[in-house]
Amino acid sequence: MIWIKMLWIRLFLSCLLFESAAGSLAWAVIMCRKRLWGENDYFFALAVRKAALLLYAVPVTFAYVYLSRFGFRPLKGYYVIKGEFVSGMVPGMYPFFGALGILWAGGVLIFLYRYISRSTALYRRMRENREVCCKDSRKVFLEYQERFPNARLFLYENRTLCSPVSVRRGGKHMILLPDKTYTEKELRMVLEHEVNHIIFGDLRWRMFGVAMMCVHWFNPVVYRQFRDLVRYQETVCDLRSSMEKPWYTKKEYTVLLAAQADPDLYLPQTSAFAEKKNDLIRRIEIMVKVKEFERTKNRVIAAGCACLLGISLIPSVAFASAGAKLQETWLHAGETEIEDEPQNWGDESLEEHGMDDGSVTEIYASDTGNTNKRSSVFVETVSKKTRLILNTVQMSKGDTIIISAKCSDKNITYRIGIKNNDTNTYTWIEGEGDLTHTFTIKTSGSYSAYVENRSSQSMDVEGSVIY
Repeated sequence: MIWIKMLWIRLFLSCLLFESAAGSLAWAVIMCRKRLWGENDYFFALAVRKAALLLYAVPVTFAYVYLSRFGFRPLKGYYVIKGEFVSGMVPGMYPFFGALGILWAGGVLIFLYRYISRSTALYRRMRENREVCCKDSRKVFLEYQERFPNARLFLYENRTLCSPVSVRRGGKHMILLPDKTYTEKELRMVLEHEVNHIIFGDLRWRMFGVAMMCVHWFNPVVYRQFRDLVRYQETVCDLRSSMEKPWYTKKEYTVLLAAQADPDLYLPQTSAFAEKKNDLIRRIEIMVKVKEFERTKNRVIAAGCACLLGISLIPSVAFASAGAKLQETWLHAGETEIEDEPQNWGDESLEEHGMDDGSVTEIYASDTGNTNKRSSVFVETVSKKTRLILNTVQMSKGDTIIISAKCSDKNITYRIGIKNNDTNTYTWIEGEGDLTHTFTIKTSGSYSAYVENRSSQSMDVEGSVIY
């Protein structure tokens, strides 16, 4: 049981590492492009940043490494495992991956504690919410409710705020205004900005980013990516909200934006109209630079995201493959240490004796008719619930039969042994992987070596018999 648990812990932590590397490499590609060619198309820039963030959640590289180690044999109709990364585990790995698992879980708990603490502070503020008293403000807001009936919009005032905020809670989108008087023009600017955040799913993407930061808390790049995502969401939202509006000009929107600031409102489940002053300056500079509102075509965005994923996944897959091979090397080293321990291949205490209980089918290999004493090598596929009889040889008391076998699937328990054809009795040892044993003949007679598969699936086995 502990072997299975540690195996899944190892695979889970490997998956986290591979996907964290994939997301980080995608962001590195984005940053390289920005440095070389600059950033002019902010809609496209936001789309590729979302695509890069998705790589932290979609286990592409891990699936490639995992599934590439399964092979299908069409003629024989079953799958085989070609790499120990999928199912191998050695005791030497237990303390390492156990400590990593505890460390990762501890980091997640600390992140959740901080997040819940900040969320609790926001909910305390929201207790001060009250209905908007101004009739003109309610009239303007009613227009937006009618334009976007599926958005479930609600408008409140809150005296603890310095800047308008939108919050998603309980499936509702609440737009919170500071306790101050807004003109109709100013209110439309605020509502355009916050409603654009809501209808384009910016709050959902921020919650997704929080989940990725929680799971990949050990990667400093994911925090930079999340902050980058928020900045581009605000930039795109400003461009949507300030360009070609009949109620106000871009200059008026910029003036209102410059007058707002609330550095304490940076929370993942909120979208403040204005947060830190440094970000405000950057947003205003971009709005001044952009003269016309032009949204990138969907097919261009899709092609760009596909190119980004292709470019970033090539080195990510190479990294994941190298990581899997390193673990397999560790597994081989652990298995070698175990195998190098002194073994008494003739230890009779390992042997079991019995009669045929009828639970398996007995079949004969092609060369069983040769009764001469000799060495033989076999490479066979043994079906489920089957005993494969190898050479039959006349033996004398005190002679030995040495059987060595190796099963490619280390999860299958099988037997190697000898059959006394005169008394129809069996002597065997049982195990997984590599088995070697020396059977000493107690009574002269006709003996056969055999390999027995008692599992519910076929197995590939190879080895030798020395009479």
